[in-house]
Amino acid sequence: KSDDADITITGVSGNHRLQTANGNITLNKLTGGQITATTSNGDITAAQVKPASFNSHTNNGDIILQLLGSPGNVIAHSDNGNVAIQLQRTATAYKTAATSDNGKVKTNIKTDPSNTKHTIAASSANGDVTLTY
Repeated sequence: KSDDADITITGVSGNHRLQTANGNITLNKLTGGQITATTSNGDITAAQVKPASFNSHTNNGDIILQLLGSPGNVIAHSDNGNVAIQLQRTATAYKTAATSDNGKVKTNIKTDPSNTKHTIAASSANGDVTLTY
């Protein structure tokens, strides 16, 4: 937890709860566990992350997630910024909810409205939302 600094984590496994008021959160090559990343003013970026679940929120910033495997529940919300989630192409189909109040929504992944084990909720009040492989 930090009030006014960036947070970067690389190459570890397990559960992670990251929070900063004014700073970016960057995650690289994490595996397993539940990840929660929250910032008021900053971007949230994940590269080559293989989580059990991922929950992210920023008030002012972009969320860019590159997720490996087939994560369970993924939540990504930005009040003022873009949300982009790139998934690894697997046989998994996701129950999705992708919305933007003032932006474009593009989804290009396999979906299954009845799948409650693999869900994605991606939203932005003022920005684009993209779900792709």
